[in-house]
Amino acid sequence: MSALVVLVATFALIESGSLRVKTGFFDKQVEAAHLMKTALDALAVQRMLLGIPIDLRVDPNRTGIIGEELTDLTTTIGNLEAKRTSTNPDLAAVIVKYFHELGLDQGDIVAIGASGSFPSVLLAVLCAVEVMELSSVVIYSVGSSMYGGNIPGFTFLEMLSYLRSAGILNSRIVAISPGGENDTGKGTIMQDFRDYTSRLAEIHVMEAIIEDDLQSSILRRIEIYSEAARNQRISCFVNIGGADANYGVLSASLSISPGIVQNTVYIPQHPERGLIFEFLEAGIPVIHLLNIREIALRESITIDPVPLPQLGRSKVYFDRIAPDRLIASAGLVLSFGAGLLINRFSAKAHRKSKSINHIRSN
Repeated sequence: MSALVVLVATFALIESGSLRVKTGFFDKQVEAAHLMKTALDALAVQRMLLGIPIDLRVDPNRTGIIGEELTDLTTTIGNLEAKRTSTNPDLAAVIVKYFHELGLDQGDIVAIGASGSFPSVLLAVLCAVEVMELSSVVIYSVGSSMYGGNIPGFTFLEMLSYLRSAGILNSRIVAISPGGENDTGKGTIMQDFRDYTSRLAEIHVMEAIIEDDLQSSILRRIEIYSEAARNQRISCFVNIGGADANYGVLSASLSISPGIVQNTVYIPQHPERGLIFEFLEAGIPVIHLLNIREIALRESITIDPVPLPQLGRSKVYFDRIAPDRLIASAGLVLSFGAGLLINRFSAKAHRKSKSINHIRSN
């Protein structure tokens, strides 16, 4: 019985995580999460100053980065729970973890392709990029699903512009495209969406990728990434959302799991397969950020948190492997020792009882 008690206590200790140790990059994770929280607070204030109210039914944490249900920039349906989950600053800590798992180091180039659907995910990635002192090349699609960066005048372009002016972030966007169906702007309410994208590019001094078909858009993006990297190899491609130019329009895209993707997946040979497959075929790893709920479950960060969690407390900041093995080993040793003691005392008691019975019988 004592051995069983020891085992139960041991596994209870393991599950409580009381002996968890910080990851080797804990400080960077916390720094990235704090930077994201600072950015969200600043954006909420800026949004109010612009006269764009925050609907607490949609954005109960007042992050300011969640858009509206339907606007002229909305391309497709969107999941509100996923949008709110993506505002959790712990997501920036997850990205730091991914970058470390890929072995990225100071100065490495990260190519980023983002739709307008998840501005908070793009913010998390840029916060991780900055604290790890990486170099980013960002191409952004203006079109957004519901509750994303779909407010005219407050897309991620305006958000980043403000964060740069406030000295919170230094990252830039090098080019934008319309997004929507085949990256041509189709699917939005706005009739002149391509012209709108061109005007935004002029205002923010960047290239507008305005092509007539998806293949041309993909090829131009590859050129932009290559030109920005110059002679340096791109270390990683980060896909955020489901923009056709990045994600592709083939059924093969549906088989890509979120998180880190290596070149073990099936790579179709098709001109509209998307940049994920282009980079994988070139031997460059991909971080795929689309199914936010699955990522949150896997990395143990809170789904749809209200309020936002205290930073540095989620399991993503800790490495439990070594402590767990230590505890488990100690538990087995203690259990084995307890078993020996029980057997010894049982044997001793048996001998004593036998002696007493022998005396009594005589």
